[in-house]
Amino acid sequence: MNSIPKYISPDTLVRAARLVKNANSIGFYPGVARWGSKGDYVYFMFTNKYDNLILLYCCPHAYFVEMYEGDESYEHERFFMLRNIRNFIFKLRSLGYYDCEHIKNKNEER
Repeated sequence: MNSIPKYISPDTLVRAARLVKNANSIGFYPGVARWGSKGDYVYFMFTNKYDNLILLYCCPHAYFVEMYEGDESYEHERFFMLRNIRNFIFKLRSLGYYDCEHIKNKNEER
């Protein structure tokens, strides 16, 4: 596993740890934390059986969500900030979302 870059702040890591703790407490696996090449954020990826995609960003002061819904002919994007991460995780689980680790594993097999 790669080490965490120095530009990721402790506040961001605390938010990511809080997300993982809340997800695990309700039996929902959040997947692996990822980060970009620059910027103080960590993100988690989720999908469902309809191939909708949710990127959940942990930033120093808030959680942000980027949602992609629709099929190939119509793509709908939504962006918003979260107040309560636990409620959102419950919603993800009830809507049938799961982590995107299978996508990464499928790409590694090629």
